[in-house]
Amino acid sequence: MIITHAPQPEKYGHRDHEVCAVAVSNVATRKNIPLWYSAPPVFLRGFEPNFFVDIISVIEEKIAAIGCYESEQSKAFMQLDAILVLSRF
Repeated sequence: MIITHAPQPEKYGHRDHEVCAVAVSNVATRKNIPLWYSAPPVFLRGFEPNFFVDIISVIEEKIAAIGCYESEQSKAFMQLDAILVLSRF
């Protein structure tokens, strides 16, 4: 199984995320590997999640890992409240 960035229409996401999604999707398809997409940072663009994983048992580890991204700390979706809300989605 591979979990990667969700495909995003050009100019809606980060270019590296778009390229990663396409490349990983191609490999997974060719090698018949199950492929799961993570939710894109902006939800109202056609992404409709249909599988959810309860992460409450590892939420503290997730918060600690996200805290390592110092350059991203000013973004709203990286704030503790947002992380907790999205983790309960």
